[in-house]
Amino acid sequence: MTRKNIPTRSISCPFFVLDGGPFGVTGHGEIVAEINGKFIDFFYKLYAKSDKLPSMRILLITSTLRPESGWGTFSLNTATELQRRGHDVHLLLHESQDIPIPQTDTLPHTHVLLRSPLAFWNARNTIKRTIKTLQPDLIHVLVEPYALPLSLIRTRIPWIMNFHGTYTVLLYTFRHLRWLMCRAVRKCCGILVCSKYTRKQAIEAYGTYCTCPSSLIEQKMQLFRLGIADSKQPPSTHNTSMILHVGEIKNRKGVLDLIKGFHHYRERTQHSDVNLELIGSATEGSAFIVSLENYIQENNLQSCVRIRGRVTDAELAEAYSQASVLALLSKREGVHFEGFGLVFIEANQRGIPVIGSINSGCEEAIDDGRSGYAVDPLNPDDIAEKLTWILDENRIDPKHCRSWADAHNIAQQVDKFEEFYQTFSAQQED
Repeated sequence: MTRKNIPTRSISCPFFVLDGGPFGVTGHGEIVAEINGKFIDFFYKLYAKSDKLPSMRILLITSTLRPESGWGTFSLNTATELQRRGHDVHLLLHESQDIPIPQTDTLPHTHVLLRSPLAFWNARNTIKRTIKTLQPDLIHVLVEPYALPLSLIRTRIPWIMNFHGTYTVLLYTFRHLRWLMCRAVRKCCGILVCSKYTRKQAIEAYGTYCTCPSSLIEQKMQLFRLGIADSKQPPSTHNTSMILHVGEIKNRKGVLDLIKGFHHYRERTQHSDVNLELIGSATEGSAFIVSLENYIQENNLQSCVRIRGRVTDAELAEAYSQASVLALLSKREGVHFEGFGLVFIEANQRGIPVIGSINSGCEEAIDDGRSGYAVDPLNPDDIAEKLTWILDENRIDPKHCRSWADAHNIAQQVDKFEEFYQTFSAQQED
């Protein structure tokens, strides 16, 4: 912290009226100047020692709070922790949840927002009205698409945005949205980025599609470590040998690659009771689901591979309690990519080892060799080997998994956010 960043709020003093500068003293002469300097140093040291950010009124803009969505989990955890710390939090979103945080659910779904000019303009007006009514100290756009309509609003209130994954690049690929994404990067005060992998993709995309130099976006981005809330779920009992996939059941999530790797593992292991459960949204009857079903049938895996699709929260908790490994082999497909993967941390929190893919944000969610392994999703032998190391040789200690998850607690994430907020709230007051 520098003196420049000290808020310029009024400070009462029994001997002097402190005004002007951050703590200027009215008066003349060398004596007053000397006293002024001492007071500046005193209050600077006092302020610098304070770890607590003064309570702020924060407008959070997101799509959903549903826990089965990555955006939803992130938004819910962030809003809850900020409110717990005494901030006045208000959520503007598309889909509300029954939680004790003020919410306005009048935003369009992100898919509708990006396809309909009318929905886009309505979203812009909704955000503008909310800002005018709420008068927040700071605006935080938690998911990328809603930064676009906000960029068209003239406001002196500082606002920041998050970069997660696919949408960091995808929004540039729509001709009618490209200039808005470039504008959002220029207009925002800062950008919080969840992984080095996402940061790299964001810099490359901005340099490709926008006219401003890449140094602009580089200067605005700040890395942070994603966090999860304390789990009330019991740790996995590992009574059965079950490999669990949690995520959308589609090609870019590496589902077929996982089944192939599992098949190779089954051929080399002596454990015949190992099963693979696939949990996540799936389009029944789609070409991809049919290809999975065909591979399963052709290789006689019907008894040990099950496509469950969507499940309830209770069913997911039960699956976690039985899992020995969680595997998500996301891979890049065009502009689509995995920015991090909170599901790895959620599994580690229960003491479950994980397997993710290299050349993606998944690598940064895994402490390779301690909380799990990063593998080549296109190499079934690599996948089978790591399954052997975990299931047959017990190379991953559940205590190391939980320790890695503890390092990704929601408190450390919001600490970083508050530090970021403080930068811009201080600049606003200067």
